[in-house]
Amino acid sequence: MTYEEQARLSRYQVTADLSGDGLVTLVTDRESGRPFVRKIRSVFQPEVYDFLMQHPKLGIPRLYDKIVDGDRLILIEEYISGSSIQEVLDGGMLFSEEETKRIVLLLTEILIGLHGNTPPIVHRDIKPSNVICCPDGRVYLVDYNTAKLAQTAQERDTVLLGTPGYAAPEQYGFGASTVKTDIYALGVLMNVMLTGVLPAQKLAEGRLRSVIENCTFLDAERRYERVQEVADALKAPDDMGWRRYLLPGMRKTHPAVAAVLGAFYIYWLFYWLFEVETATSFAADIGARIWCIVGFYSVLCISGDYLGLHRKLGLNKKEGPAKTKSIVLLDLALLGALLLFSVLVALIIEAVMPK
Repeated sequence: MTYEEQARLSRYQVTADLSGDGLVTLVTDRESGRPFVRKIRSVFQPEVYDFLMQHPKLGIPRLYDKIVDGDRLILIEEYISGSSIQEVLDGGMLFSEEETKRIVLLLTEILIGLHGNTPPIVHRDIKPSNVICCPDGRVYLVDYNTAKLAQTAQERDTVLLGTPGYAAPEQYGFGASTVKTDIYALGVLMNVMLTGVLPAQKLAEGRLRSVIENCTFLDAERRYERVQEVADALKAPDDMGWRRYLLPGMRKTHPAVAAVLGAFYIYWLFYWLFEVETATSFAADIGARIWCIVGFYSVLCISGDYLGLHRKLGLNKKEGPAKTKSIVLLDLALLGALLLFSVLVALIIEAVMPK
């Protein structure tokens, strides 16, 4: 450490040991009297702290100084006055669905900023003790010593870090950390806030259950692709309520438009069930009706992303024209499969009908 760096550190007076081992202390600026937090880290990725220092973001404690001393990193951070989620849980309190959603939505905004870096910055240690809730409603995500730049070419993590229960499988050598690693921890965090225990012990009930499940799949491919999808899923239940079960085109439109579309959907079903004569033979008629009714509603649901089908079918991994092309190809494949099924049904009916 240089004399200049020693002089910078000497301006801060230690006032309290926050970690019990001297690695995290509350310090006071001798000139201004302002409180800061000093942290000493032995595990860190310098590029992460370079980014945090150069790009201050809401929800992340501002970094005022950093000094590399051999294999240690000394940080001077903004002091955040508030209580961690862990402190609330330790006090015997759980969080309501509404408060859980509010806090996690704020965390998704923080993570969107981190993941938007090139390459993305993955926190890798999202847990109750690292989320600070302030009296004014603000939320902070702290402790970035395990954070890293997600390298897309890397097959698996070379250093295994994370908190048991909150760390995704890829953090134990089963793959490389990606933005989905933080999504997994977000799901675990939500479950703990609602139930006090990990998902493996008890899965939360209520409207957030499906969001938690889609965050915490052991297979990363089955999780949400981006944190924005988590935010959208959290907003959807309240924004749509029972309307989310309506067919595409009816969920987010004006009630009058939804009524017209609903009438059309009912008419389509009624028409193909009772009105039109599609063929001369009874068997062919049944097959045609199956193809027209099931095919229409299947294509409608896939194209309209009914109940999040795009994510479940892996279509959300593509964007723009590539996604549209995939949807069209899937619709055509589905119609072809339904046509074969309808023909098969017609042939079976022909075979069993008395001559």
